[in-house]
Amino acid sequence: RAADSARFHRRLVRAALEGELAYANTLRSAVVGAAPAPLERIINTTGHTATACGALVAVIGGWRPSCLVEHLHVFVVDVAGRALRVPQLADGSARPCRRMRHASAAVATPRWARVPAGAPALPSALVLGGACDGGGPGADPPPGEERGEPVAGGLLTLSLMSFCARDGSVVTWQEAAASGSAPASLWHHQCAAFRGGTRVVVFGGDMKDDDPEYAWIDDRGAAAHVYVLEVEACAWARVGCTGARPSWRSLHVGLAVRAVDGGGGSEGLLVLGGSDEHVAPFSSGSCADFKPYVLDLDAYEWRTAPPAEAEPSEEEEDTAPDLMAAGSHPPPFEPRPRMRFAAEA
Repeated sequence: RAADSARFHRRLVRAALEGELAYANTLRSAVVGAAPAPLERIINTTGHTATACGALVAVIGGWRPSCLVEHLHVFVVDVAGRALRVPQLADGSARPCRRMRHASAAVATPRWARVPAGAPALPSALVLGGACDGGGPGADPPPGEERGEPVAGGLLTLSLMSFCARDGSVVTWQEAAASGSAPASLWHHQCAAFRGGTRVVVFGGDMKDDDPEYAWIDDRGAAAHVYVLEVEACAWARVGCTGARPSWRSLHVGLAVRAVDGGGGSEGLLVLGGSDEHVAPFSSGSCADFKPYVLDLDAYEWRTAPPAEAEPSEEEEDTAPDLMAAGSHPPPFEPRPRMRFAAEA
């Protein structure tokens, strides 16, 4: 297949670096052709998450000012079936509140999850925290769910979405109370599943200053912990970390990665970008550095790359092709700092 060729990947990287990515119109038409109208009400969102559960990608929540749905909105991209669907809720499903700037991860469906007989053996999507988006057009949100209010419960309320149909056309939600050391309000954070989807690590984010956990991030440069959830036990722990750690971040990216020790297969959390300021919902801050920081999820030790070299001079740029031809590698560089972006491992 063309997508398996080295030429395809070279073109993909070049297009991404030069900002020349474009729609694959035939594929786009196939995916959205059968989507319910109006399409803009389905896909017009920001501050959402996208979580892959097998061949299904669940796009969850976000600020949707034109969306009329009163609960947490989801649409599903069926990659194998090349279709976009808005799933129906199964009978008895919970209806979590609308939200944005939350975090989500694909986890092994726990035994406490109530899924109907015959449900496919797919991961479930765990949604954590966030801030309320205020509802759709003309909405009068209930008390505590006004625009920008933290979602009640924070990390101590687990919202789990499970698939009842293999094509993603039916889902069910349930909410469970969690225990342990974790904030009861949190937004702008990132999470990643590990240990086969049985644990989830959370790094970064903002919380109300009267939350007992706020003392641990008041000085964001001194924060030296993550939150780890045992999904089956619904139990959180605040875990101390060592090493060359990042400042506590908001609006960053966090990705599950492997082989952080150079090939041994350890699981890790990669953190890129974001802001190290306290950031309110519907707000922003100054960018932090863009160094890659990786947390080893066995030892809970942070590592980072050596400092990037200065930008090459014109003479060095002129000789770069000769160096490449001779088999040398280009010098490392640090991309321009940014926040509110997407990345995938």
